[in-house]
Amino acid sequence: MLKSRTITVSIDRPVADVYAYLSEPANMPSWTPALGPTFKPVGERAWTAAAPLDPRGPLTIRFCPRNEFGVLDYEVSRPGEEPLLVPLRVFANQSGCDLQFTYFQRPGVSDQQLESEVEWVHTDLLTLKALLEAWSEKR
Repeated sequence: MLKSRTITVSIDRPVADVYAYLSEPANMPSWTPALGPTFKPVGERAWTAAAPLDPRGPLTIRFCPRNEFGVLDYEVSRPGEEPLLVPLRVFANQSGCDLQFTYFQRPGVSDQQLESEVEWVHTDLLTLKALLEAWSEKR
């Protein structure tokens, strides 16, 4: 069994707005800058990126279909590696919402690397929170 960490971020935006933004794959580089400008569609709900900061090479991300349950899971794969499921959920919390991101420790990744990767993901989620809450202020 893989070790996992779940990160929760509260966002002061209606759950429907956050879900709509996150369910559009083209928005992902706005809160995950490591994907860079090479993030492009390659099929239905599938995108690819060069991932210049990752020595393992390009990656493909397959997104789950839009749904009414707040499920935003996606799967990351690279040539020669097992795909990694990334469970992502958004659910209402009064007038705002909570976003939960579960990160799995891949085989061969040390506990120290896991903590570093979790911190990176947390930073990305805080970027997303700031982006969506600022969007609310501009409306």
